[in-house]
Amino acid sequence: MAEPHYARMKSFIRDRIAQGALKPGDRVPSEHELVAQFSVSRMTANRALKELAAEGLVTRRSGSGTFVAEAKATSPAPATAATAAGPQPDLADIEAVVKGHGHRYSRRVEQSRTLQASPVLMDAFGLATPQSISHHVLLHEEQGQPIQLESRYLNPALMPGPALHEPPPLAHLADLADEAENTLEACHPDDLARRFLRVGPHEPCLRLERRLLRAGRTFAIVTLTTPATRHALFWRSKK
Repeated sequence: MAEPHYARMKSFIRDRIAQGALKPGDRVPSEHELVAQFSVSRMTANRALKELAAEGLVTRRSGSGTFVAEAKATSPAPATAATAAGPQPDLADIEAVVKGHGHRYSRRVEQSRTLQASPVLMDAFGLATPQSISHHVLLHEEQGQPIQLESRYLNPALMPGPALHEPPPLAHLADLADEAENTLEACHPDDLARRFLRVGPHEPCLRLERRLLRAGRTFAIVTLTTPATRHALFWRSKK
């Protein structure tokens, strides 16, 4: 039996990594490039990259592309009865967490724009043709100190309900999703995070990328960057 197309693409990228042609941090072929090279559908190319990311071989960064992962261990979250029986445990709402400490919470919209999807964003959202994508940068503060930077890309065409003038809380977006993909990693802050979080280039941070899907289609890609010394990301699950 012939090897499926997505498996053939995975083998191609895996072999280039093993041979050293692609090194940690190198950009791997995009969905567009894989579609052209292997004469497959975008869905097939997306599956190949998604599975490589789940295996920890590559890292998908919203707005940037797909890169060979640095050498590190990647473990899936353990399955629980809650995840099998119903809604998955979700990230605690940062506003509720801060107020639960008895502290003052504030949120500022630092940037808000509409842009034409680049090839990288088209890959990330699985778009066949360019279209408008919304991008918001939000800063979350506790007692006036920045504790989390949120970079949010939205596909307005897939957002149900009336258009919102102000970016809604992340919990609202999560409620709209029937599936979520989460990638959590330790990192140093990028230029945007250094600017708004007011941290140095070597400050240890946690970065969580959340890809929210509805009926199998990505409608939101959210990246949360949190200085490890200021705040912790928190989940609660039940068995």
